[in-house]
Parts: sequence; C-alpha cells; structure tokens
Amino acid sequence: MVQNYTPKNSNKFLVYRSNKGGMGDRLLGAISTFILAYVNDYEFRIEDFKPISFVEVFTSPYHWWQKDWYNSPYKRGRLNLESSYNEYSNIITGGTISDHYPNSDVISVYGNQNFISQIYKNPIYKSKLEKEGIPENEAFIYALNFIFDLEDEYKKNYIYLKSKLTLGVENLIGVHLRTNWNWGDVPEIKNENVDLFVEAIKNNTPPNSRVLICTDHPPLVDIIKERLPMLDIKTVKGDPVHLEKTLNYEMKDMLKIIYEIWLLAECKVFIGSYWSNFSRLVVLKNNKSPILIEMMVNETASDRTKYWWKQRVENITIEESYRIPMKIRGINKYPPSVLQGLK
Repeated sequence: MVQNYTPKNSNKFLVYRSNKGGMGDRLLGAISTFILAYVNDYEFRIEDFKPISFVEVFTSPYHWWQKDWYNSPYKRGRLNLESSYNEYSNIITGGTISDHYPNSDVISVYGNQNFISQIYKNPIYKSKLEKEGIPENEAFIYALNFIFDLEDEYKKNYIYLKSKLTLGVENLIGVHLRTNWNWGDVPEIKNENVDLFVEAIKNNTPPNSRVLICTDHPPLVDIIKERLPMLDIKTVKGDPVHLEKTLNYEMKDMLKIIYEIWLLAECKVFIGSYWSNFSRLVVLKNNKSPILIEMMVNETASDRTKYWWKQRVENITIEESYRIPMKIRGINKYPPSVLQGLK
C-alpha cells in the first residue's frame, strides 16, 4: 500500500518542480506526479515552492523534501505537462518512465493538472494499483493523506475550525465561487454566474444546515447573505490570495487556502466552479458527486478566453473533461431557473 512505499529504484527520481499556478494547481500536479513515481517504483521529490514551502505546512512518513537528487551527478530528463499536456499524455498512458527516459535518472516534472485518470489508462499502472487495492476514485485520497499531512500545530487549528462549522447542524454545504475579478487574468466570469450560485445554494441546502462560502471576491459573501437571509452562511477569515499572482503573501494566507480546501472537502454537498483547479481539488478530496457551475463569458471576452471556454464545454463528457472518476450531480451553463432540477 501507499503507506509502506519503498521504491525499488532508489537511484531514480521523479521531481515535481512547477512553481506556477495556485494551490489547487500545485497540489494536483504534485499528487499526480507522486502516483506516477509510485507505479514506476521511483523516488518522489518536490523542489519546494517559494516564498513559503510546503514542508513548512505538511509532513509525511516519506521524505519528499530531501535534496539528494539536486547536486548528484545524475543524468537528467524533463516532462513538461504545463503547456503540452495532450502532446505528452502518451508518455503516461503507454509504457513506463524507463521506456520513455531510458538514459535519465532524474526526471523533472512540470505540470499543474490532475493526470491520475491518464495513469489509470495505462494497463501496466492500472494493474499495479488495482492489485494493491487502490481504485481510481480513491487514488488521490490515498496519496494526499500520505504525502500531505498537516503539521500538528496547523492540524489543531483545522480541527477547531471544523468543530465550529459543524456545531449544532446536521449538514455542511460547501461553495467555492471563483470570479478571477481580482487577479487580472482570464477567464473572468459574468455577473450572471453569481445568480447561478445563489440558486444552487438555495436549492441544495436542506434544513438544519450551515453554508461555507470560499471566494476570491469577499464582497460576494455579504451579497449572497443578503439574497439568502434564511441561511446560516460562514466564511474563513482573511484576505484571498493566489500563490502565483499575489506578491509577498504570508504563512497565514497560505494556511487560509489549505483550510478552505480541507473544510470544503468535509461538506455533504459541494457547489464548485467548473473552471477552477481549486474546486477540482476539493471534488477529488471530497470523493462525492459535486454540483458544478459552468462559466458564462462576456461577448467582449478575449479570443483566448472564448477558445478556452469552447474547449471545456464541447469536450466528450463532463467527467472526462473535468478529469474526475465520479459522476457529477449537476452542471449548468444556462439561466438560473434550469438549476431547479439539480438534486
């Protein structure tokens, strides 16, 4: 099992080195890379992030933070999944890493996506994982719990937050509303998307529930509270940050992101943003069928945004496009009234 991981190829390394993207991007990329290392019996390492490293927040019985690969005279290789995911996915779905990199001891992996589903398309990898009792819908959780366990001092704070959120209620409803309004990047959502979230919250919150809202635009929390005054709505204190787009963030900012992901994953119902890896990470950790809100883009959106949106909504199946192994309870990119049927 993952907990007893002792790689046979102790002089072979897969090193996750991507310092781009937000928390969702980095955790998805790192966990996917760990599973790829696991099925190849390679050592797994992370060239830790700046300015605040993961090793300051997380611990593990497996020492992924070691630098034993860095200065040694190993032969090097590179697997870049950040900009060429489709081009390089055949490396994951067929053969082994040694087949594709026969002369490399250390392969640097750059990627900010969940490619676990691609690993399970490889018959060699799938056979190994299934023999060890790791089905696709649980692989992410196995790996996350093994390599990213909160340090005790931060775990206590998380347990406190969880106890406060669940006190006196039967259901916890989680919402992640990503606007991109603060980051100056694309794609940015339309105001009508907020209406879709309000309807989804209203239609999927049973009696005796509390709603946890996490968003990159805090004023929306008060707006939703005004529109749904009958609901008990909470949020985690602090300003929103993005690990790549926010300069000079502090430890408390990074912890806020982690606490939000971990708390949302505890929710009975999760309503997420289809366009965000933060939401995707929550879905995989939660391991329940989510409700996802599709993006509505402005007619004046850039060509890049329109192309991105078209690729997402025209993909084969929503689950395959979203790269998750569980069914999606509902998805909507139409007027809010359509959400009445999402249960």
